Amino acid sequence: MKPVIKPRHQYHQLMAYKIFMSRKSSPKPYATAEESLGIIKGMHELTRGLKQIVYLAGWQYEGHDSKYPAWFEANRKIKRNCDKDARESLLWLIEAAKKFNAIVSVHINMDDAYMNSPLWKEYVKKDLIIKNQDGALRKGDIWDGELCYWISKTREWECGLGRKRIDRLLEYLPLADAGTVHIDAFRPHPSGYHGVSVEMEIETAKNIYRYWDSKGVDVTNEYLSYHELVGYVPMVWALNLDEQSRLRYSPSLLCGGHEGWNMRTGQVHKLPAWAGACFVPEAGTRYEEAWGRSCSCDLYVHSDDKSHCVESMTQPFCEKTLPWYFLNRHQALELRQTADEYSVHFEGGIVSSVRVSDRHHSIRQKGNLLVDGHDLFIPALWRKGEIIAWSRNGAKRKWKLPSNWKNCKQLSLRNLDTKGLGRKRRLPVKNGEIELDMPPMTALSISCLCNIF
Repeated sequence: MKPVIKPRHQYHQLMAYKIFMSRKSSPKPYATAEESLGIIKGMHELTRGLKQIVYLAGWQYEGHDSKYPAWFEANRKIKRNCDKDARESLLWLIEAAKKFNAIVSVHINMDDAYMNSPLWKEYVKKDLIIKNQDGALRKGDIWDGELCYWISKTREWECGLGRKRIDRLLEYLPLADAGTVHIDAFRPHPSGYHGVSVEMEIETAKNIYRYWDSKGVDVTNEYLSYHELVGYVPMVWALNLDEQSRLRYSPSLLCGGHEGWNMRTGQVHKLPAWAGACFVPEAGTRYEEAWGRSCSCDLYVHSDDKSHCVESMTQPFCEKTLPWYFLNRHQALELRQTADEYSVHFEGGIVSSVRVSDRHHSIRQKGNLLVDGHDLFIPALWRKGEIIAWSRNGAKRKWKLPSNWKNCKQLSLRNLDTKGLGRKRRLPVKNGEIELDMPPMTALSISCLCNIF
């Protein structure tokens, strides 16, 4: 299957994540513009320059999920002291991030509407909010203490306000330069009161995707709501597809990140409002790691939860994104499942297997071991002649070098983290193998010292 809309970025071959800048219920930001650049720099160092796409959440008004459907004012809490306003700080961040191979865009929402929005009265007057059969406005979800209502995409699009919203945002921020935007949720909402069906909403969603595309912008979403939208959206935050769909759609057509909403394994956000979304259109795979799962995440600075700081990203990058990136280079061909093992076979002689008894994951390429549980030895394919090794628990073991490294006699080893590369050490190659003695929670960048690439 070919994409209906050709994406501007190869989402299956980059690192996408969000920076959570501000929450509307908090008077202090989670990450200012300056601090966000520090996160981007740290990810650049950790990933050895892998292309990044960074979506800013909470960049507008009072923070995340505030004042929708309006998008037209930057959050003063994230402003730099030297700038005249927060928009100037955002423009500075977008430009400064480019030197770290990072594209900065924003996280928005086209579903929700709040009563304190500058656009609320206009949307109610033009009857664009979904209603119950008795004509009352339908209540949506409560996000960060505020009740939202849902917009009828079809009615908004028919009256031209959907295009007007997009155009105004593109005038406010250079998203066409970024070539991408992340639209949260984005669910086709029928409205029986208005005579708007699910089918009409799906067609409207396609029109919205096409319009963004005509303006030079790809749309990524939180999850896939209907199969009819495959080919319009190149990446979703949570890839809620089952095994047969993973075999049907190549990663270059549709890829995704974390498995946090996988209903097959019970990993789903506790909010009831989200549970139903995880079933649309499917509930995920039995063993996500066998297919590849990236470390899609929200990063910030000011929080007691250290799992969301950039310094904590070495483990998820190595254990998730590295295998995900590698597997995404190859089409999945077949799933073989027994009572003892769950194995996905890819092009190029690659087998990604999970042992059912203890969920031990391994990846082999033509028999050569690349992943063995929490020990990894994977080529950094976006760089010439470099391998990244990792061990969660520490290990002294031998690894076989890739076949195209057969003439390499000596390697350079450096510790790798968000501060970059450590001191260089040398390691000899014996019979096409090396022996690594790695402490726990250690990542290494390994390069060949011979001029063979």
